[in-house]
Amino acid sequence: MIIRLSKHDTLQSVAQRYHTTVQSLMQTNGLASDAVYEGMRVLVHGYVVLPLAPYRNVDEFCTAYCVDTAAVQLAQNGLSVRVRV
Repeated sequence: MIIRLSKHDTLQSVAQRYHTTVQSLMQTNGLASDAVYEGMRVLVHGYVVLPLAPYRNVDEFCTAYCVDTAAVQLAQNGLSVRVRV
């Protein structure tokens, strides 16, 4: 997924948000340093955690968000899902 950085984004904050590492972001995007700027586009390979509610199961969630079920994993608490990006 490609994201556009906002004014206060850093590679560290992006890495935390998408459960990846700064080193992975740098390597994926061919960056020599962790310096970024507002409006910069960054390719991210990681995942986000979203609440499962109001959907009863992963299939309903995937249908609502138009996400392939192979990209979604139910979290251990059963209340959220991890979605690969």
